[in-house]
Amino acid sequence: MARGIAFESDKDAFGNWILLIRKNRGKLTLREIEELLLYEGGGKYQGQYAIFINASESACGGSGWDDGSEPKGDVAELYELHAGEGCPVCGKLLPDKDYCPHCGGSLHE
Repeated sequence: MARGIAFESDKDAFGNWILLIRKNRGKLTLREIEELLLYEGGGKYQGQYAIFINASESACGGSGWDDGSEPKGDVAELYELHAGEGCPVCGKLLPDKDYCPHCGGSLHE
């Protein structure tokens, strides 16, 4: 396990399973999250995930000055996606990632 990184399983407010990646110091980047999912735990976390990014005005709270009240580190909440299961946002079935949901043709040929 990378130093200062922890993986945890949890549930969101609606009971959906989420994977939390915590970093003790600094911020997580999307590239770092991707590499952690691919290689940590011998590939245990490989799969397809969705991450929600709050870029709304409400995320801009605070005075804008670094007053030291923000906790150190970062956390990413990821929803694992599986074909044929419900979307964590709308609940509709997710299509198979390898085939077109309309005609059934391969997306890789």
